[in-house]
Amino acid sequence: MLAACLLVAGITTFFVSRARSKPLDKSIAVLPFQNLSDDPENAFFALGIHDEVVTNLSKIRDLKVISRSSMMQYKRSTDSVRQIGQELGVATVLEGSVRRIGNRVRVTVQLINTTTDRHIWAETYERVLTDVAALQSELATQIASNLGSRLSPTERAALEAKPTDNPDAYLTYLQAQNILAAPTGRAELEQAAQLYRKAIELDPSFALAFARFSYLLGTIYQVDPTPRLAESVYATAREALRLNPELPEGHLALGYSFYRIERDYDRALHELKIAQAAMPNDSEIFLVLGSIARRQGNWTQSVADYQKGLSLNPKSAFLWMCLGGTHRAVRDFAAAARAYAKGAEIDPAFFMNRYYQARLEIEWRGDTKPMEQLLSAAPEADPPGRVLFARYELAILQRRFEEALRLVAESKLEKLAPYEPPAPVPRSSLVAKACRFLGRDDEARAAFGEAAQAIESSPDVNSAWRAVFLG
Repeated sequence: MLAACLLVAGITTFFVSRARSKPLDKSIAVLPFQNLSDDPENAFFALGIHDEVVTNLSKIRDLKVISRSSMMQYKRSTDSVRQIGQELGVATVLEGSVRRIGNRVRVTVQLINTTTDRHIWAETYERVLTDVAALQSELATQIASNLGSRLSPTERAALEAKPTDNPDAYLTYLQAQNILAAPTGRAELEQAAQLYRKAIELDPSFALAFARFSYLLGTIYQVDPTPRLAESVYATAREALRLNPELPEGHLALGYSFYRIERDYDRALHELKIAQAAMPNDSEIFLVLGSIARRQGNWTQSVADYQKGLSLNPKSAFLWMCLGGTHRAVRDFAAAARAYAKGAEIDPAFFMNRYYQARLEIEWRGDTKPMEQLLSAAPEADPPGRVLFARYELAILQRRFEEALRLVAESKLEKLAPYEPPAPVPRSSLVAKACRFLGRDDEARAAFGEAAQAIESSPDVNSAWRAVFLG
């Protein structure tokens, strides 16, 4: 039956009555598309189409569009459309499903009013695989139309532009995007990087893949700040813009590069404003804008940028942490506490918000009990050394210097990755600090010298990462 349906060339369309007392707000949340394909490995394809539909909608200034990362938390949710609308502050929700057999694809979508639970519009599309990129643009255009949104000529042109004519390159790109929807560690980032590189090899004119690859490398640069990696970050961003000077994702990647690598905030802001004009609903842009404003001491603007980002990505525990950090910097402890609590509620497994909650209590009220309780329940598995650093820090604050020294002296980690400062710290520097408090000056001096050498040396990218990033 399915095979017969997939041979149908026409598009089945039906419209549901949209009678309502007042116009809908032009706001939408796109639920993750269901994978109805027989092969479960096609799940990445359904999620990839979902990602690109959200990305295309985010380019329409007349809409409010909830980001993909927030929507991924509803992937297995049993919440009603009405509940989702209330949680996210949107008037409509789009549900969809994808079925792929061979080189043919069927996509079914329905737009629902979150207040009345009534269907506004629905449609079924059948396409060959090579037309999928065009289908996603068509979807965004029709959704906007059914929400009463008018597209500018620039927006329409951006939606109609195909990212690549190579279906294999596009599928590989979607696989990378799917991995980055919820990366769990360095292995996943490396895998995504390899897929971006493969997509670029399949289509050297794939500007969007270059842009996304550059942004990923810019994120990795925070962990491996090496000259070679910096060169790759810039090279891929500039190649994206050489191939497509108007590509907003390319301007975002280049702006991110200026921010992360050179700390050139003026040039970063110039590129980010170009990206923002073309992608007004992209929460990632507001994350970077808020971070730059905070570094410049523009606290009010930083709060505004983070709040705008959260309006588009309200389920981002990381954005709530950033907002809390800005409030904390200006000693608005009550607002910081609310932000950290919200982030911890959204994702209890995200240690950073709970850590900053506890740290705030020390700074605000001098109360170390919340930190003691947090660390007593912290997992023993701590590869980056963040929990260990927090235990060391608490011991120092409570003047338990011998215990602090023992904690780091017994560690097998040469570097620990605390949240403050947000860069790896040589274990020897912590040994030195504890020895100094204990009055063991000779040991402290020797350990400080060892730490200075570790900081001044430039670690190279290991062979696995060099193969991924540098070819």
